[in-house]
Amino acid sequence: MASRRQFLRGSVSLLTATVFLHLLQACGTPQGTSSGATPKSAATLTPPSQTGAQATQAPSKASAATAETKIAFWALSTGSLNEALQGAVDQFVAQNPDVQVEVNCMGVAEFYQKVPVAFMGGIAPEVLWLGYGQVGTYQASKWLAPIDDVIRPWPDIDDFEKFSIDWSLVNGRPYGVLFGNPYPFYLRADWYREAGLDPDAPPKNWDEVRATARRLVKRDGGRVMRGGVEVPTKNGDQGLASWAWTHGAKNFYDAEGMPLYTSKEVVETLEFLVSMVHDEKLTVPSEAVTAAGTALRQGLAAQGFDASTALPGLSQAAGSSAVRLALPPANPETKALMLGSAFCLSSQISSSKKSGAAVRLFKHLCSPESAWSIHMANSHIPPRKSLRDRLAKANPQNPTLLRVFENAYGWPLFGNFVQSRQILIDNLDAIYLGQVSAKEGLARAAEETKKLPKM
Repeated sequence: MASRRQFLRGSVSLLTATVFLHLLQACGTPQGTSSGATPKSAATLTPPSQTGAQATQAPSKASAATAETKIAFWALSTGSLNEALQGAVDQFVAQNPDVQVEVNCMGVAEFYQKVPVAFMGGIAPEVLWLGYGQVGTYQASKWLAPIDDVIRPWPDIDDFEKFSIDWSLVNGRPYGVLFGNPYPFYLRADWYREAGLDPDAPPKNWDEVRATARRLVKRDGGRVMRGGVEVPTKNGDQGLASWAWTHGAKNFYDAEGMPLYTSKEVVETLEFLVSMVHDEKLTVPSEAVTAAGTALRQGLAAQGFDASTALPGLSQAAGSSAVRLALPPANPETKALMLGSAFCLSSQISSSKKSGAAVRLFKHLCSPESAWSIHMANSHIPPRKSLRDRLAKANPQNPTLLRVFENAYGWPLFGNFVQSRQILIDNLDAIYLGQVSAKEGLARAAEETKKLPKM
């Protein structure tokens, strides 16, 4: 039987759910599945099933009786974000009674099964909400339309944050509007105080991280029950990047997708993380962390990097006063990892009527009102400058989040991102299992990545 790695190196034109399942974790989006029920009324939503039972449909507040044009909007979305997207589409339909919108919000497995099949079958949705890493692969597959001609006439085009458009440039043309998802340093203020530490004085360098982790770790005999720090050893490229950015690493890939993670800075970062996992045993065992989350989100780590979109869930689970955001543990100018999600337009829009309706919906979803509702649902950074002051005042954590965001960047977009990322993840697995050294494992990943066919 072919290995997972061999499968991922197969024909790019036959990308399947198994391949795309890994891409979600590069985008900071929670995992989940939905039933796949197809909405039949205007702006109806298929929420993900939380129990495996058949998902129910939420009826739209607007009627499709007068609609002349039907379009589809598909989103990689779970939880409270579904409600925000539902509300935004409901509002659009109420303002545009000539348009019927079929909305399908899906979890990981369903999304990555249905979307490639829909595009290859010529029945793709007109508007999509995608994760950061998917855009490069979808653009290389010619599934996305450039948006420069769409957004250029908008009277409020200057209100968009520079990052929200520039991040998706491919050959000088943008392919989506990004809602940022930076990775701040989280700490549990309640556990800091319990350990006699000051949550208002977070660690400012690696030595302080290690020192605080030693005081925060909880053991039962020889087993770690609560990590003093989180080191993601599953799908570990995001965690490695967050730490490597604090050590002077510039990126993991160049603009062509060639690996840069064999640099001295990345090797030293990985050696530091491995030492906290194996030498000092400051982290929970990897098997204790479920595939659906992180140790921080599951209450199994006292500090570490995580996406901004983790903040609502963490605050709800632990209490808002127990969760604190901090700058990365290095000097204040240190860069942070930035991923995110984006609204994009399909390249397979079958008529001018559908195209016009899709552009109107796209514009509405990127409006300040819709952007704010999305932020309130899951703490994505809105792409609108006019929302900065409101954002800073909405949550005591947001000023810190904005400082992290201002010094954040992510991967470049390139076509074989999915395969490249999986090669790195596989080799990081071997490194954390002690099968190979950090330097050797990263070098092996780089050599394998260089052999991938270009898209």
